[in-house]
Amino acid sequence: MFDRIAESKTLKFVLFITAFAFVGTGLVALIVYKIAGGNISGAAMVNGREIPVSVFQREVQNISRSLEEQGVETAPMRKLIYQQALENLISQELLYQEAEKEGITATKEEVKKAILTYEAFQENGKFSKEKYLSILRSAGMTPQMFEEIIRKDLTTKHMVSILKASFYLTDDELRSFVEKQLTKITGKVYIFPVNVKLSDEEIEKYYEEHKSDFSGEKGKKIVVYKIDVKKVGQQRAQEITRELYSALKKNKEFKTEEGVTKLFDSVVYLDKKNQELSEDILKEIEKLNDNKKIALLKEKDAYYLIEYQGEYSEPLPLKDVKDKIIARLSEEKKQELSKKLLNEIEEKLKKESIEKIISEYNPNIETVKDEKLQILSVKYGLSNEAIKEIFKLKESQISKPFIARGGVVLVLVEKKIPPSEDEMKKNVESIYSTVENEKFNTYIQMYIDKLKKESDIRVNPRVVK
Repeated sequence: MFDRIAESKTLKFVLFITAFAFVGTGLVALIVYKIAGGNISGAAMVNGREIPVSVFQREVQNISRSLEEQGVETAPMRKLIYQQALENLISQELLYQEAEKEGITATKEEVKKAILTYEAFQENGKFSKEKYLSILRSAGMTPQMFEEIIRKDLTTKHMVSILKASFYLTDDELRSFVEKQLTKITGKVYIFPVNVKLSDEEIEKYYEEHKSDFSGEKGKKIVVYKIDVKKVGQQRAQEITRELYSALKKNKEFKTEEGVTKLFDSVVYLDKKNQELSEDILKEIEKLNDNKKIALLKEKDAYYLIEYQGEYSEPLPLKDVKDKIIARLSEEKKQELSKKLLNEIEEKLKKESIEKIISEYNPNIETVKDEKLQILSVKYGLSNEAIKEIFKLKESQISKPFIARGGVVLVLVEKKIPPSEDEMKKNVESIYSTVENEKFNTYIQMYIDKLKKESDIRVNPRVVK
């Protein structure tokens, strides 16, 4: 199955994320594209070129897996992950089309070399055609499909390399970044907390609306049809099998007749012994996924058509997930209340003094002494934008309000201590690549955003629901 192949580190690069190291696993802000009607069979169209649904599904799997490896719960983020997958693929397609215009598409020789040197396809230090084809079959892919993936991946990397060649980082930019991180401040942090209270009714309602997020044991929804060779004869059994296979493939109704029975219509949990189905049928079910939905098993006295209808998981009971719901719902409400409080304080600051607001809200006050801004950021959960604004403050100035961990904060800077020249020199040398990557990520994202504005991009509404 493709899931198992994707676990191989040697193959991860072909799964479309690698050309966009600047995106990583952070969910980026998404541009609103034209939503097409029923005239797009793929996930999207970019300047008339289709992004296949199968490619979109693989990218979704990729992002989900990457987030899960970092301990992120992906179920409640499903819609965001779908949007991110679409964004990644549209960006890749735009870069690929630009590469074509520049005449820098990957050659057949480059694609061949990349495939021949992959560790996943090696046996005893040499490329194995049998292993290559076997892995692709398990992934539900043809060599042509895989070669196209490699060609696009290599081509977009060529384009990114050319963009990087025209990019540079100045000494002033580097020093400015380091200074911002290492500047120390002494002052006060005013914390306006938000308090969240949840009722049992809210928790139960959330559970009912998000049951699918709290999945228990996972299985496959399977239908097995049996065509009895003894009853209908060999020739008729073959005819029925072809007709039924075609109907299933086209998602059409099939009227069962004598000799044809629906042997099984339920969920199969592969880690449990299933008494209703034979070992041979279970082995075929193991191979089924979104890329391969129908399997045919021939035996002496019967043919079996096995249809995969998707993954299924029984939701866990409320008592087992209540703590998780409270944590998730509390965080959502904290964010909502923090935004509301931020707007409220901003409006009051237009009419009232900061002293009056502090007196009215009675925030918690914490003293900071010689604290580096980068430490302050971690301690209070402040964004990069907030740190930039605090860095710009002069002594005795107070910041505008910012959303922080658990509420809203204002920062009073009483004293600023810039880093020493020795600190600057030491950190400038060690942090160069980090700052360079950060700036290049911004640079290339701006380039892609420009391409988006100049392009005709249409999205299949089904993939962003």
